[in-house]
Amino acid sequence: RSPRAYELHSRWALENHLNRFLKKSKTELIIGVQDTEYFNKNIPEPVLKKLMRKLDLYIIVKDEEDAKKIPVHCYKAKNGYFKRMIDDESMDRVKIHTQNTKMMLISDRKAILNITDVNGETGGVVMLMNDALMIGFALSTLLQHIQQL
Repeated sequence: RSPRAYELHSRWALENHLNRFLKKSKTELIIGVQDTEYFNKNIPEPVLKKLMRKLDLYIIVKDEEDAKKIPVHCYKAKNGYFKRMIDDESMDRVKIHTQNTKMMLISDRKAILNITDVNGETGGVVMLMNDALMIGFALSTLLQHIQQL
């Protein structure tokens, strides 16, 4: 089956899906953090510590400064990783589409929750990927090219 996507427009829907991702992830949770304040407000330290005991948790941040703001160990992509993966024009398109992202969660390589803020309006998209082979491969490759901070 092909991936399905749903837009989330209310605070309730976002909180509900975020909590579901945090509770229902079984083996792996990848969290890309663009806004550490939002992250810390919505995923408290006790929840993070519980997740670390339960599954493989990868919190990926932009730099060491952001890692210092998060109470558990974080990762960042190795220097030049994204540059080697895609050309400059494609990278510019990715930046345009992700510039409003606060946080992205990927649960068990089967579901993505992207939380955004556009003009002060928080929203999001949930994508259920089933067994999308290429997404799993891309995530596996990403995890091979991160380093712990």
